[in-house]
Amino acid sequence: MPVMYNSYNLTEGALEGYKKLPRTINIKDGVATDRYRLLVSDGQSLSSFIMMTTQLNNLITDDILNEYAICRILNYHLASVNESGTERYVMLILDIEVLLSGNEVGYKIGNPTIRC
Repeated sequence: MPVMYNSYNLTEGALEGYKKLPRTINIKDGVATDRYRLLVSDGQSLSSFIMMTTQLNNLITDDILNEYAICRILNYHLASVNESGTERYVMLILDIEVLLSGNEVGYKIGNPTIRC
């Protein structure tokens, strides 16, 4: 169910099933790769198991997708990864729409905790 955080309509719990719903983004620079790892929040949960394809790097380098941006993930692929005997899913974003620049939002929305 959509939750209003000030005037931003995020869908809490969206990360539970990796749905195509608005998210806020924090960006970690790619280390030794051309890929960016994202810290994604739905206002309730956080996930750091999310990366973008290199074809979308211009969104970061051109400052279109920036910290605290609100976006909609349009297409993605889930890959299963075994991490020390624990199976985790990594989301690879194939297409994303920036709904509102992080420069306009300017802060973390909600009080999300790492669950994913």
